[in-house]
Amino acid sequence: MLRSLPLFVLLACGGKADDTSTPTPPPAPTHPTTPTEPPLGTADTGSAPLTPPDTAPTALTGDTGTPATFERFEPVIDQILIDLASNDAPGVSIAIMEDGVVTWAAGFGSARPDSEVPVDEETLFQLGSTTKMYTSLALLQQVERGSLTVDTPLSTPLVGWDMANNPGSFDQITMHHLMTHQGAFYDFIDWTSMPRDSYLEEWMAAYAEELWLMAEPGQFMNYSNPNFMFGGLVLEQIDDQERSYGELVEQDVFAPLGMPRTFFKKADAEADGHYALGRGLDVNTGLTIDFTLDDVADNASGRPAGECTWSTPAQQLRMAAFLMQGDPAVLDDTLREQMVDRHVAMLEANDTSYGYGLFVSDGVYLGNGYHPVEVWSHGGNSYGYTSDFYVVPSTGFAISIMSSGWAQDFSGTVAVAMEQLADLPPAGPAPEWAFDPDRLDDHVGTYADVANGSFTVSRSGDGLQIDWPFLAQYGYTVAPDLLPIGDSLWVADLGAAAITLAFVGEPGQPSAYAANRVLVGNRVDEPVVARHAQPLAPRLVDPVPALFRPAAERAMLRR
Repeated sequence: MLRSLPLFVLLACGGKADDTSTPTPPPAPTHPTTPTEPPLGTADTGSAPLTPPDTAPTALTGDTGTPATFERFEPVIDQILIDLASNDAPGVSIAIMEDGVVTWAAGFGSARPDSEVPVDEETLFQLGSTTKMYTSLALLQQVERGSLTVDTPLSTPLVGWDMANNPGSFDQITMHHLMTHQGAFYDFIDWTSMPRDSYLEEWMAAYAEELWLMAEPGQFMNYSNPNFMFGGLVLEQIDDQERSYGELVEQDVFAPLGMPRTFFKKADAEADGHYALGRGLDVNTGLTIDFTLDDVADNASGRPAGECTWSTPAQQLRMAAFLMQGDPAVLDDTLREQMVDRHVAMLEANDTSYGYGLFVSDGVYLGNGYHPVEVWSHGGNSYGYTSDFYVVPSTGFAISIMSSGWAQDFSGTVAVAMEQLADLPPAGPAPEWAFDPDRLDDHVGTYADVANGSFTVSRSGDGLQIDWPFLAQYGYTVAPDLLPIGDSLWVADLGAAAITLAFVGEPGQPSAYAANRVLVGNRVDEPVVARHAQPLAPRLVDPVPALFRPAAERAMLRR
């Protein structure tokens, strides 16, 4: 059986993110820790003058390039100190790449929540879901070796496996579906400490036996961690050396990329000794606490999705360099380019798609407007850490920020760094959502989600209304009017939370689904009883990276 059902679900995508499986109130507000003096002589709490240029940090050892000109980074330093003070994390680390070369890396604040232990550019943090690009890379390495194709169904490497509640689904779900979040798996992850390597297979067997798909596979992208957990299991099953997922990725991906201090096990971080702890969610209570190492999750089942990957921002930028420049010793260029192809459009954004383990956007929203430029990104959250990873391939710019707190928001720092250093094209008109009133009739009807019951959508003029009695019985105040973003993307106001509902279907035909990351309503003829009643929690996730959604839309979803 799955242990401790329901457990906290990992909703890790780069923004404010978490979910519990019961409707508990959100944690009490917490107060940010005052940042301490960073060790590189680059900044302090903001009250003292910045270090003069002659003591500025230089380009990292092992990278080419000239020493960083300190003054260019002053706006970024100012903003990261503002962001650090407004978040819970006691520490943060940053690295910036320009023209394909790491030009600056630094740490700020403390590596411990209760004492002044300086963060520097070598301090380890956790990646969260930014790990998904590495799982994708490892799967594509197997494609290059001929062990798989992207169209190989799960039933081929996982012989005899299937979803008990959805028979035949492993014949439908392919490697392509796993790497693009199209497997339709209910998003669920184990946050207990189960570090033994065999637990990945044990957990996924229990998942296949007890949990379910939310839709037919391959119909649309819906961000869900088990896609990549099954991908990690596939890697184990086909490896002729019988290595664990962690051993395989560390040896075949991290080592050739030049990332020796990127690894999965907490014991390795403890042995390294140079790691950050901060403030995060207690897996048992859902409250925000000061973390000790015992509080940090170490679970083999979540490794392929990003539950417990340790690294530094400078090491992450080695992946950025690989994505932009390639390295045939790591992966064939044709397959590398597939990582950043626009394989499937996001339902929640009109200019963003998903590649293989990476978001691919046509532009970015900054303080001075929308800049039309291709951007690759992925964020990550674990219950004690947050990471941001952005690449602008046309200019060779990349940035990685890692912090020691759950669901931290350093998008302001990313925006300032891009404005100052990324050599972006001028701001221009942002893409607009289509709104065709004729589409509204397509969405009218009743939808049922396995865990969150049935809801009915009706039309009122050029608007839509919703009736959701299942959530109402759990104490949610469901506003009757849906708020439009586009003709097929709406916001449901649940009182304690606001969620997007994306209607999926062809114009002129009844929409087959009303989808959100944590639930998918399947069109039904009449309301049905929830088979696995687990009502969604007040704290929900927006899967769209912060800089890929305009401020007005972010405000609609903020609670």
